[in-house]
Amino acid sequence: MPVPESQLNELRTVLTNAGIPPNAPALLAASTHPGEEKDLARVFLDLRARIPDLIFLLTPRHVERADEIAAELDELGLPFIRRSDANSPVDGSPQTPCLLIDTTGELRAWQKFARVVVVGKSFRSTGGQNPVEAVMSGAAVVFGPHMENFEAIVRALLKNGGAQQVADMGELTEACDELLRNPELRIQMLEGGLAALSPHQGATDRTVTRILERQAVCTNA
Repeated sequence: MPVPESQLNELRTVLTNAGIPPNAPALLAASTHPGEEKDLARVFLDLRARIPDLIFLLTPRHVERADEIAAELDELGLPFIRRSDANSPVDGSPQTPCLLIDTTGELRAWQKFARVVVVGKSFRSTGGQNPVEAVMSGAAVVFGPHMENFEAIVRALLKNGGAQQVADMGELTEACDELLRNPELRIQMLEGGLAALSPHQGATDRTVTRILERQAVCTNA
C-alpha cells in the first residue's frame, strides 16, 4: 500500500521546520533498540565527516525511550531536533543534522526519505526487525548479524543482492559510505530486493502483517 502523498508532504514540512533539507541524503536507523542508538549515532558522525550534507533520521522502536536517547545524543555532541517539536518552525541551526523521531506510525513514510536504511535490533539484540518495508521504500537496506526472526526473508534478500549484512559497526560504516555515494549500487540493491520479494508479491500484505504481529509478540514478551 503506497504512502499517501499528503503524509509525505507533512513530513517534508517537518524536515523544513527542523532546518533539514527534505532532499538531503539521509541515513535512517529503523526501529532501534537500547544501545544501538549511540552506536549508530557514532557511525553517522563518522559518515558525516565524509559526506557533509548527510542527515540522520533516528526512529527508535519504543518512543518512550526518547529522553534516554536524547541524553545519549547530547553526550556525543550531536545536534538534533525531536520530530514532536518540529510541527512548526524550530529556532536554532539551519542545518540540524539529526531528527529524533519520537512519534509513532510514521516509519514507513520516513523510509521514503532515506538513501540507506539500517535495520534495528540486528546488532545488540537477537531477532532483528522486519526488513520488507525498508526494501519496498526504495532505500538500500543494511542489517547486522542478528536477523533470526526473519531468516527466510533475509536469505532471499541476500541471495538476490537485495540487502547487505554486516558483522559490526565498522563494517556498517564502510557499507553505508559506499551505498550513500553510489546510486548505481543502490539501484542494483533495490532491483535485487524487489526480485526477492516478487514471488510472494500477491501475498505480501498478509505476510508482512503476520510477520509484524509475530514480531510484536516477540518484542513485548
